Amino acid sequence: MFKKTALLTIFVVGVWFVFNLYSQPVSSNTSKEKISLSSEKDLKPDSSKKILNYLPVTEPDYENKDYIVDCSSERTISDEEVVEYDKSAQDYFRTLSNSNLKDKQLEYTIFSEPPDGETRLDLLNKFNERFPNNSIVLHEIIRVCVNSSDKTQCNSNLIETAIASDKNNGAIWLQSIIFNAIKENDDGIVYSIQELVKSSFYNDGFVERIKLYSKSLEYSPANNTYLNLIRVFGNEMDNLPNYSSIRQWCKKNKNDTIRADACLQLGNYMEKSSKRLIAQMIGRELKKIIFEAQGALKLFEKAENEHKKVMAFLRSEKFKRASSLLKTDKRLLMSWLNHAKNYGETVAFKFLVEEAITLSKNEEYSPCRG
Repeated sequence: MFKKTALLTIFVVGVWFVFNLYSQPVSSNTSKEKISLSSEKDLKPDSSKKILNYLPVTEPDYENKDYIVDCSSERTISDEEVVEYDKSAQDYFRTLSNSNLKDKQLEYTIFSEPPDGETRLDLLNKFNERFPNNSIVLHEIIRVCVNSSDKTQCNSNLIETAIASDKNNGAIWLQSIIFNAIKENDDGIVYSIQELVKSSFYNDGFVERIKLYSKSLEYSPANNTYLNLIRVFGNEMDNLPNYSSIRQWCKKNKNDTIRADACLQLGNYMEKSSKRLIAQMIGRELKKIIFEAQGALKLFEKAENEHKKVMAFLRSEKFKRASSLLKTDKRLLMSWLNHAKNYGETVAFKFLVEEAITLSKNEEYSPCRG
């Protein structure tokens, strides 16, 4: 059985479980403009007929200043439902293959199962030839090439072209660092780190891919808000960059002055500039590796304490309940995605809890399905 859980909790805490570390706590800076969900129309639940039903687990406690509606339950989704959903979604994506619209071709390229005799890289290259310089596709090309044995297509020219087309984006240089780490190209790693820290912005397309998937299926027979999230977040987990290669390189070179300094620069950039929790998490780990090797125990302890603070938040009941609402309240989900894009996932989860508390104080807010 496919057990129903708080989807985003799985995504975040599951990543932490693998690496056993986490990112920097969120600043208390209140100057960031939040996207409000407090209007009367936003208090109404999503009207999608295909969304699964949920029951509130506990009675409302409106006197509790931190009360959040709890929509979690132990209901399950059958394997048959998941198989039927996947088949319907893939049937729909295949219909987009002959579309002349760029957006539809992008959806087909990224989300469809490649036809017999073709690979994902074949689809990506075809799209790139027809519609060059799409950031999502360029990142996917490098990601696929990192783990590909196809040296004919995944040559240095392809990688250099992909990087050059998005060279001001730090995320493309992070992909380059991973690519070179897999290839054990030390000079390529150091050069890519130097270019990374000079980049003017960071966007790995995480939010865009999630929105693109949901938008693509919005009017298809496969559309199901919860299963859409299950699948797209599952895809993101499956396609995480090979961060372990960077970690191994930094551990190997922790006593080399130049390379250790490069690792510190990389770790600091990932921690401060990346909007992904997993990248921030790895960034802190890289710094801890070098701090420990250099005997900088106070800096090591500071990083460890920051990690513990964030993990305490992620283990909290407030986080659990707030994240459970994302599978039933589409507007809250979109607010989280917008915050994640603008400020990063860490800040987005802080805002999520605040929004969930505000919404839950209104007795007309009924996100759980009866």
